[in-house]
Amino acid sequence: MVRNKIYFLAVIKASLFLLTGVICAIGVLFVGNLYLSIPLVIFSLILFAFGWDKINDIRHAASISGAIVWPHLAFPVKRDPRIELTDESGHIFAETYPNDEGAFSFPLVPDGVWVVRAISTWMDAAERRIEIHRRQKLDLGSIPINFSLNKIWQTETVPFVSQIQDAMITKDGDIWVVGFQSSKDHRNTRKFVTKRPGEPWKEVIVPALEKAERATSISELSNKYLLLGSLRAGAAFSMDAGKTWSPVSIPDGVDSVLGFMELPDNSIIAHAWEWRGGRPGNAVILKYTDDLTIEPIVTASFEEVQFENVFLTEPGRLLVSTKSLSKGGAIFISEDFGETWKPSTIQWQKANDGANLYGISVFHNLSGGTLAGTLDGRMYKGDHVKRGILLLSRDGGHGWLENTNLSEIGEVCGFCKTTEHSILMLAKTKRNVGEGTTTFISKDDGETWEQFISAPVSGPRVRLKESDEKCLVFGLNRIAVARKSDLSLERLT
Repeated sequence: MVRNKIYFLAVIKASLFLLTGVICAIGVLFVGNLYLSIPLVIFSLILFAFGWDKINDIRHAASISGAIVWPHLAFPVKRDPRIELTDESGHIFAETYPNDEGAFSFPLVPDGVWVVRAISTWMDAAERRIEIHRRQKLDLGSIPINFSLNKIWQTETVPFVSQIQDAMITKDGDIWVVGFQSSKDHRNTRKFVTKRPGEPWKEVIVPALEKAERATSISELSNKYLLLGSLRAGAAFSMDAGKTWSPVSIPDGVDSVLGFMELPDNSIIAHAWEWRGGRPGNAVILKYTDDLTIEPIVTASFEEVQFENVFLTEPGRLLVSTKSLSKGGAIFISEDFGETWKPSTIQWQKANDGANLYGISVFHNLSGGTLAGTLDGRMYKGDHVKRGILLLSRDGGHGWLENTNLSEIGEVCGFCKTTEHSILMLAKTKRNVGEGTTTFISKDDGETWEQFISAPVSGPRVRLKESDEKCLVFGLNRIAVARKSDLSLERLT
């Protein structure tokens, strides 16, 4: 279907001028008054001349043709392209819709400078600025259009920070980012940055963590606490949305807190490091109750391994993922809130994968199980797994099976439940482990996955977090936020 305003207006104007001129000329034959017939003759000649001039404009008009080329996508997307012809000021003179092969044309285009713009709901607008002359038949050839990540992800560069270690969106919609800033002499300075919707970023000063080398984690628990973890300076908490901060009590020998989570009995689990001569030693789990001011109970310690996270699968059952270059990573499970621990069993596709595993990066609860994604050994020296691996447990974390359908991924960076039946997974692309990221969608509780859109954030450490309504991706000093409702195959089609 073509709606060419230039064509219709030109034809209508020319026809009206010619027809009116002829009618006036015929009218002269029936007018006996000489004084009236002379103006009619002159008027008819003028109208006829204008009409003939318009006919010549149509005869000498140029034409524009071309074809849009759709990107090759791994997922279905709505195709509703529209082609606009505008002047340099952006005023639309004509519009058309391409056929099934993508071809389009604009007949009867006056000479001049024009802009041809291809528009579609989920695509970036593609433009061609052209200058066309009388009777010219201009073929633009192929016009590629690309999927627009900016129509889904809202990206921002975070000031004050060189490397984001953790980020979150609070219940009130505030965004918190923690990490560090590197100086020219390679020293790191801890950074805490926040922003409210529609407001600029601002740095937050936390006196209790002034000596920290870097910030490691940010958590919001029970809509009551904001908790900050740090490297070399312990942790701090706020009960007034970050206006004031108090130190969290930690035992002697433990000075780095990597993260927090809340148990059903309102107690809080933290995972931390001991330090020996400036180097990390044992990984330690701490348990807090009440308002974080009492002495914590050391519930577990794992020698010569480092924690990536602690995770709650169901009331009373905790998972710990460890990482180690010398011993390989593992998953431990506790069914008594962390008092005792035993290793989980992992069924690997290859016999040596378990021994060479560097560690688990993320966990995620399903309606009928638990997902775990691995770190990628490519980022480190040594003979470690050269790919990311997705593990699935249907028994609360006791046993794990490797998903063998995802062999072309790097490190697994996080999960986000987008709809009632869909889960989004972010992973690094195997061909470019250090930088590129893409997402996968599962609609069957983690059994099978379809490749989905890429994420506009890259870097050596990238993570995906979720809030009630949004998914948040962060890496280096950039974040990207998307509504869960936009991150679904149904929305794009």
